[in-house]
Amino acid sequence: MKCLLALTAAIILVFAVPQQSAAHHSVFAVYDINDSVTIEGVITEVWFKSPHIRIYVEVAGEDGNKVIWDTHGHNPSALRRRGWVRDTLNVGERITMSGDPTYDGSPKMFIRTITREDGSLLENKVGNLMNVRASAFVLLLIAAPVLSAESNFVGKWDLTLK
Repeated sequence: MKCLLALTAAIILVFAVPQQSAAHHSVFAVYDINDSVTIEGVITEVWFKSPHIRIYVEVAGEDGNKVIWDTHGHNPSALRRRGWVRDTLNVGERITMSGDPTYDGSPKMFIRTITREDGSLLENKVGNLMNVRASAFVLLLIAAPVLSAESNFVGKWDLTLK
């Protein structure tokens, strides 16, 4: 009974502790993380909504024509934990943005940094592995007695509450 209770507590703890969830798709599929591009321009639109923020930036192209860059960042929930809010960036604001370009050369990027006119730097980073590591460690501490060499899971289990 103690084993079942310990295992149940461990499972509840893992799901109850806030963690950075695994990505539902890969940045690597669209963006070349081994390359970098920097643009300067004016923000024309800001989407601060799930699944990822988007910032549209009007940039003067090499031929002098205006090009709208479609830039993507992490999800708003994760960025809020880093201090971003809906009004962190505003339409009309002049910025310099660096990030990972697309493989096909289209005017898109995955944002890494944004430098504002006043010189302040915004980073498009989220979390770290500490929450995941801490949860795994706690799970190990709780589950270790259950999974020790003395445990025997063979045979008929009595799951009645006593």
